[in-house]
Amino acid sequence: FKLTNIWDGNVKAYAKNLENGDIALGFFNFGSAAAIVRVNLDELGLPESTGKTLCMRNVWEDETVTVKNGTIIHDIQPYDCLVYRCSVIDK
Repeated sequence: FKLTNIWDGNVKAYAKNLENGDIALGFFNFGSAAAIVRVNLDELGLPESTGKTLCMRNVWEDETVTVKNGTIIHDIQPYDCLVYRCSVIDK
């Protein structure tokens, strides 16, 4: 599904629920300038009240980050993409 509240019109964001409960996330910058991606976990069905967050693994660079404060925030370069496999974890 397409995420809508990402703060920059040149960036598109998509999420897919995977069979094992993980979430695939893709961020795509179609603009000629760097952008900042901001996605609230509420939009992925993980409101603060659940006590859960995401552990995000960048599938290209094999780096892992944990989402803090309920919001995904990443810089994305012009004409670049970021692809993550995310696991729901306890805070």
